Amino acid sequence: MTTRDTATSPFPEGAGRDDEPITTEIGPRLRMLRHERGVSLRDLAARLGISASALSQIENGRMLPSVNRLVTIMAALDLPLAFAFGGEGSGPEDVQTPGLGEVSVARAGEIEPIVLSTGVVYERLTPRPMPSLELFRSTYPPGSASSPPGEFLRHPGFESGHMLAGAVTVEYDDGTAYPLGEGDAISHPATRPHRIANRSAQPAVILWLTVH
Repeated sequence: MTTRDTATSPFPEGAGRDDEPITTEIGPRLRMLRHERGVSLRDLAARLGISASALSQIENGRMLPSVNRLVTIMAALDLPLAFAFGGEGSGPEDVQTPGLGEVSVARAGEIEPIVLSTGVVYERLTPRPMPSLELFRSTYPPGSASSPPGEFLRHPGFESGHMLAGAVTVEYDDGTAYPLGEGDAISHPATRPHRIANRSAQPAVILWLTVH
């Protein structure tokens, strides 16, 4: 895996100049989680292998992380990806007190999706983070990927993906690759370095279940 920063501008070319304030939800959320975990900006940047300036731009909403970068940030904070979303029971303290004896309900629109670099969108499908599993829906626009070529994603757990629409290719660091179309499914240890790329002209939608 490489460690270069993969954050990119969330806005079309020409937008988001230095004199134009930019607001995105994921950056402030990551900053809040970092503060609540008691980790300094420089310390987290060192763990990620990027500059403090690059991390600051992500937290300030001036740059969007890739899927790979977001997962790496959450792992460095020792938090599941589900905590990157707001909503009920989404604070770091809930890692120890999931409150599974209670009924949790999230109404439509209460859990905002996360928009990442190249337009990839992640949506948490559980009303609150769960202690042993995560359920997400990800949408990959045409030409998008979870990380740049040659850079792979890895995280704890075992995951299974089901293609709801479109087509992607799941690539691994050993050179193997599996094209997937609508209705196809794939499972793998999430610790195995992998990359998801949509090389088609249509958006791809994937349902992901990760078991810890």
